This record gives sequence, structure tokens and C-alpha cells, in this order.
Amino acid sequence: MREQSDKVIPVVRATSHGPAVLTAARPQSLWRTCWRRFCRHRLALSGMTVLLVLTLGTLVGPLMYHRHIHRRFSQPETPSQ
Repeated sequence: MREQSDKVIPVVRATSHGPAVLTAARPQSLWRTCWRRFCRHRLALSGMTVLLVLTLGTLVGPLMYHRHIHRRFSQPETPSQ
């Protein structure tokens, strides 16, 4: 059985101008290809930024704002006797 390696394999092809050396590139993973295409799409990047800001605001907001929502519109409590 022949072992496969990650080395670049040079391929020599003859052309009219002389020998041309072509190299076979390493195959990229599907996730890397997807990420590169996603990063080229500006509208997708801005949408992801908006979603990240909203998500962070949802997670961090309660830590910074300690007042309960229901107390804002309710009547003040009177001390019972």
C-alpha cells in the first residue's frame, strides 16, 4: 500500500515555450472554503456583526441594568401596618 503525504507534488508538462512546472495545491477543507466565501460577502459580514452585538447586549445587559422591568410601571409599595 502506498502512503499519501501532504507534500506538494511537482508536475512537469511540456509547452511550446519549454517545460512548465505546475504544482498541485493541498486540498482545502469545506469549512475553510465556506469561511473564505463568507468573508468576501460584505452584507453577510455586516449582518453577522449586528447579530453578535444584539447577542452580546442580551447577555451583558442584565449584568449592567439591575432594575426589574415590572417595578418600573407598578405602583410604589406602601408599608403595611
